[in-house]
Amino acid sequence: MGLVPHRLYGQPMWGLYTKWAPSPTRLVFWVVFSCLATGEALNHAIGVKYPVKLREYNPNVVEKSVLWSMGRNLGDGYRAVRAADNIHLNLTAHDTDLYDTDIVFWKWDSTDNQMWTIASYYNEERWDEDMVGLNFDV
Repeated sequence: MGLVPHRLYGQPMWGLYTKWAPSPTRLVFWVVFSCLATGEALNHAIGVKYPVKLREYNPNVVEKSVLWSMGRNLGDGYRAVRAADNIHLNLTAHDTDLYDTDIVFWKWDSTDNQMWTIASYYNEERWDEDMVGLNFDV
């Protein structure tokens, strides 16, 4: 997965869109991660060990392949990020190299490369009430 650097900080900046979707027993909260520079969303991988991809995103359409769920707080705000339709598959940094590694699906193994945090970001030039900027930090 390639990330586009943000022009101010040199880091990838992502928008966090929230979606509510009904399930058989309750209303469920999902998130979509969309790259601010390209408008593409983080799309599920096709299976374990396969990299996630970016795809065109339309915020007016609910597309299951770009919906994610957040696990419970594992300490200091870090959480697992899981595919909305299969919570057994976790977003995982495949390698310990923070700058050039594939982001893949993997079963939960409690390692640091499966724990993600979301940091708030505000930019007056590009602000949308439905969007919160974020970085993934491993």
